[in-house]
Amino acid sequence: MATKKKPPVMTECEVKVRGRWLPCTIYEALTERNELMRCKYCHGPVQALKESSTGARAHIEHLQSHPGCRFPVSKFSGVESKHPLALK
Repeated sequence: MATKKKPPVMTECEVKVRGRWLPCTIYEALTERNELMRCKYCHGPVQALKESSTGARAHIEHLQSHPGCRFPVSKFSGVESKHPLALK
């Protein structure tokens, strides 16, 4: 029996360091949880979530969903746009 393929998850974001947005991996984001983080695609605020005992992979997710962002794939409208709460 084939296993169901899981949809892609966001594993990178940006973190603000000394006034500049720098790339950040999921592993770095999990250790920097108190830092301001944004989506590298739509610039909306995000949070890092660790792997769960129910099978969810470690990933980065928006604090508020936005159809103009490619993550999560299931909610993407197909047209990219900045998040209404975009961080500058």
